[in-house]
Amino acid sequence: MACVSVTISEATNSYEVNANHGSWPADGFCRVIPSQVVDAANPYSLTVQLMNVIGHGGVNSGHPGVMYNFIDENNFDVLYFRLISWVFLKEEINNKLPIYHFPLEAFQGQ
Repeated sequence: MACVSVTISEATNSYEVNANHGSWPADGFCRVIPSQVVDAANPYSLTVQLMNVIGHGGVNSGHPGVMYNFIDENNFDVLYFRLISWVFLKEEINNKLPIYHFPLEAFQGQ
């Protein structure tokens, strides 16, 4: 699924996506696939900053996250933050189908 719009800023090395359409899981995640290749044969780390500007229920709703272990647009892992319940979740997307995992960490309050 393509996002409604993607704005790329080379100056800040950032992507802004508009994901205000579609339904889960039929339409999949709104996602940006950077062109940088990671050597998955060796350990690697990602550093990201996520900002949720607005969600379907306001700024405190939505599921911002990051994809990794990317094979193609239908096969990857994703770690995302469920704002409404303050929980990190991990999923695998395998041939477009989500494989759910238990929440990784819950936060007490905001």
